[in-house]
Amino acid sequence: MAYARARLVLGIVTVSFWILLAGVAFLQGVPAKIGSLVEGTGTFWTLGLFLGGYVLISFPFDWFGGHRLPVLHGRSHESFGKWGLKWLRGAGIHMIYLWISGYMILVMAGWLGILGALLWVGIQMLLLTGFQIYMAIAIAPLPMDQSSHRGRFVYYVNSVDKSFTGGIHGMPGVEGIVMPVYWKEKFSEKIMEVLLARRHGAINSGSHGRGILLAIGVNAALFAAAAYLSPLPLDTVGGLISTSLLFTLFSAVSMLGLLPWLSRTAILEIDRWVYFKKIDGDDLRASIEATQRLQNDMRPLLGKMSSLLLSFPTKEMRLSHLQTQKALKGAWQANRHNVYTSWAGLNLLSRAMPYHIGKPELWVFLPGD
Repeated sequence: MAYARARLVLGIVTVSFWILLAGVAFLQGVPAKIGSLVEGTGTFWTLGLFLGGYVLISFPFDWFGGHRLPVLHGRSHESFGKWGLKWLRGAGIHMIYLWISGYMILVMAGWLGILGALLWVGIQMLLLTGFQIYMAIAIAPLPMDQSSHRGRFVYYVNSVDKSFTGGIHGMPGVEGIVMPVYWKEKFSEKIMEVLLARRHGAINSGSHGRGILLAIGVNAALFAAAAYLSPLPLDTVGGLISTSLLFTLFSAVSMLGLLPWLSRTAILEIDRWVYFKKIDGDDLRASIEATQRLQNDMRPLLGKMSSLLLSFPTKEMRLSHLQTQKALKGAWQANRHNVYTSWAGLNLLSRAMPYHIGKPELWVFLPGD
């Protein structure tokens, strides 16, 4: 509980810092001041200076969350040098991605206006989803083995960080299942069969597809609103930075309420789907118990705020809903996929959540169900 509390406090501080910084920078006209550097340095390099500043400012928070806290609480014995090299790789690739994507937003906005920029952002979110497993491997050193299960590819990823839970990779219709190698070593074959069945259930029930479409739709709407409300034209560096700051503020609001609720409901929906497919009830309950123990449950620390912020239900909620006859429809990992695909719009909060701050292994496949 002490580790979960520390990560929660760090996450609140980090998110609050970026919200405050984005708000103050926007109100003080910082985007226009940065944009004025274009005449001396050029559009491409001015955008790089902004993103380089973002990476440098992120470093102390990432170091504390990714290295200091895990070592302090006995969750890791990794040296600073080893963590630092891993962080440089992840943060460097993330920055390069934002740099290229941001520059292309400027190009598309200059060609087709806000509509062109929105088209590019939408394409990027689709590509981020479709190539999610490859982005994860690029960001962090994640050895991977591939097999098949019930006609689907299963990628077993060997992450040093035991918080890695995998997920589902790919667009609806071409999904693959991503599982941690650690689970194969820790859980029995019966529990692993249930966990794999749940991932199949997330796909077959349509919950995964709904989560992706909702996450992309929300981000597209928020980016369009940010671009429209920006006082500077989007085809300028100042306008892009202004839009990025507004998008960051809007994204913070989008992570409250609806998306976490739909993500929680999806977990209950998939539990029922698996249960009514005649998976042994005792094995299903055992899998719920097993995975629950691996989570840094922040619900007791958040109290009534849990329903606004958390994307997964309690063990008790999951067990009590197993046999209910009430149909449930959720959007699997909509909230966390929303955070990941917001890279396309230069969301400064995309690496600031309590559960993945400073941990490159978790920046693409955010830990969850």
